[in-house]
Amino acid sequence: MKNKWLRRIINFFKVWNELLLGLLMILGWIPFTVLIRILDPTAAVLDLGVLSQLYLSLLAFGVIHAFVWIGIKLNLPVIFDYYQNKAFDEFKLLTLWQKALLSFLFVALYLIATILVVRVW
Repeated sequence: MKNKWLRRIINFFKVWNELLLGLLMILGWIPFTVLIRILDPTAAVLDLGVLSQLYLSLLAFGVIHAFVWIGIKLNLPVIFDYYQNKAFDEFKLLTLWQKALLSFLFVALYLIATILVVRVW
């Protein structure tokens, strides 16, 4: 019985792998509360300290990231199919400097998005 449920959960996350980051971030909340109390005994779990603000921002970023990919998967299946199947093959055709530039832009955009979430949160 347990094996059947475990297999169902694994198959669910194989199809909806976008939810995995959000789930891991939410499950990471439990050890974070213990860790923040060890580092700062005077801190409340949801105070506006630097550590809590950083973790809550990363949590929000992970959950928003999951919902954006689910939205793309449900609303724009052609674009999602391109990302899943064809983008990697076309990435291999790029020259070295184009790969480096594209990778740098993706990292920079993720950094900017994370900074915006931190500032808004």
